[in-house]
Amino acid sequence: MQQLEHAKIVSPTTPTTPSGDISSPVASTVGASNESGGPRLSYKFQRMRERLRQAVITGELSGKLPGERVLARQFDANPKTISKALTDLAAEGLLDRGIGRGTYVKGARPDFPRATGRWLLLIDAGQESSPIVREIMAQHDDAVTAIGGRPLRPSQLNQIAAVIDLGHTTHEALRRDLAIRGMPMVRVLGRCCEYKSHAVQIDREEAAFCAARKLLLSGHRLLLSVEEEGQSEILSAMQRAAARYEPDAQVRSVSAATLEHEWSSEDGPRTAVICDGMQRTRAVQRALEAVGRSDRLPAVIAIACDDRPACDGYFVSPRAVANAVVDLLAQGQTHRPMTLWLAAVAFEVNASASATDMAPIAIPA
Repeated sequence: MQQLEHAKIVSPTTPTTPSGDISSPVASTVGASNESGGPRLSYKFQRMRERLRQAVITGELSGKLPGERVLARQFDANPKTISKALTDLAAEGLLDRGIGRGTYVKGARPDFPRATGRWLLLIDAGQESSPIVREIMAQHDDAVTAIGGRPLRPSQLNQIAAVIDLGHTTHEALRRDLAIRGMPMVRVLGRCCEYKSHAVQIDREEAAFCAARKLLLSGHRLLLSVEEEGQSEILSAMQRAAARYEPDAQVRSVSAATLEHEWSSEDGPRTAVICDGMQRTRAVQRALEAVGRSDRLPAVIAIACDDRPACDGYFVSPRAVANAVVDLLAQGQTHRPMTLWLAAVAFEVNASASATDMAPIAIPA
């Protein structure tokens, strides 16, 4: 099994059509060329990419580029087309793009100082050696940990420049105190609290939709979600996938404790379970192993942060999470809270898989 190194934001998939359909955009590009002898560009973003490339080469665009909406008006294009074209040029190395920093011609971006001061990592008991904690502390020398479920003295907080909330048991009173102090705070992978803060999150809905689509198209007709009590984003994404790809499929939410009753019927439909996080995934696996019947166990899919996945699923690596946190804090105190959404990478235990670096999406909260 190959180690998962990084998270990935997956750009929209290029449409495909059966080979031999010469009327399709994909088929028309094969072996085609324009009048100048180069390849014919069939998609708007490809043509826009080349226009932007020429604008950079000729000096029409230099230094820091205008925002995407301004470029869209300047080049009479859709902002989404501009965004995809800029992303392609950044991937080629022609441009530099940074979260919250803008887009620069390569070599023109100023050096942004690294975030300074002591960082406080709020964690749960036993989380001290977790991969995310190790990655963050490796990237920032002056970082300390504290149990978020315990009170902290004001003298402890006076020494802190930023707080990274990694725990599930952090007291709301502590979060309120930090918000009142105006201290930069990043909520990592947990549910957003009522106090405004930055956040780094896995795009669970997108991952759940993709997982459900794949399961439905492979013949599964009963999909079960296991997520935090009171949460339904994974269930909602699975329902949307079922409505589009298999309206007759059954989709519902269960807990690991009640899972046995959902699939024990001999004549029931093929079952799959999508779990939020590795803790719930392991609980589901233990429940299924206790029941037995390994010949007809349901498919178990995890949506989690893990760099060495032991099951199929959609994963974001701890290093990608740490990079997002560091990049977010390096911007200093922004005027609005920002959420960085990390797209998970599909991974199969029995398949060769790898992930590549791509930047997360930044969306103001």
